Amino acid sequence: DYERFAEATGRKAAICRERASVLRVFAHRDWKDPGFPQSPADPVVCVSVQDAEAYAEWLGAREGGRYRLPGSAESSAVEPR
Repeated sequence: DYERFAEATGRKAAICRERASVLRVFAHRDWKDPGFPQSPADPVVCVSVQDAEAYAEWLGAREGGRYRLPGSAESSAVEPR
């Protein structure tokens, strides 16, 4: 779905930061090429908060619903598996 969103809106891919870099150098990676194999069934990675919010708004308009990102209190309440 994210690929359809990006194509429909012309949204440019955000650049991923290299987490292992001490200098926090930007790697040339994005959601299409995060640096590891992904299938269409995998969750999208390397998107900014702004990208995710825009996607939620686009999806809601497309499906006639309302989608949003969880707030900090909601996301911190989720326990890791």
